[in-house]
Amino acid sequence: MIRPVLRTVPFVLLLAAGCGSQPAATALGPAPVLVVTVDGQPAAGLSVRLVSDVVSGGGVTDAAGRLAARGPDDKALPSGVYKVTVTDAGDKEANPMEPVKKGKSRVPTAYAKPASTPLSVTIEAGKSEYPMDVKSKP
Repeated sequence: MIRPVLRTVPFVLLLAAGCGSQPAATALGPAPVLVVTVDGQPAAGLSVRLVSDVVSGGGVTDAAGRLAARGPDDKALPSGVYKVTVTDAGDKEANPMEPVKKGKSRVPTAYAKPASTPLSVTIEAGKSEYPMDVKSKP
């Protein structure tokens, strides 16, 4: 009776090990891509956060002002309405443990908090890109 059970253990372990071997992009689905500009120009190095009543996520923009917004556990954000906060990646409010960049921030402080940001986005199934333009002078 014990031998048949012991024979199946390696197969069960092999099956369980294979379940998590899919590439992350396939398992998680596409993340919404935000294209962030400041006064119409692509903006690299901005910390962008999407906040809803249910979940939040975000990232830092690349050289083209783009970022794939992902939430907890690196999963794609679900459809819904989000407030969008934007700060310079070196701003104290974006990264409290990092020193603040020297010089003027490209983003006014109104964009830093969900209660004061004028930006919002509605993530929809089937839509992949969302443009966001930040005004340097509110």
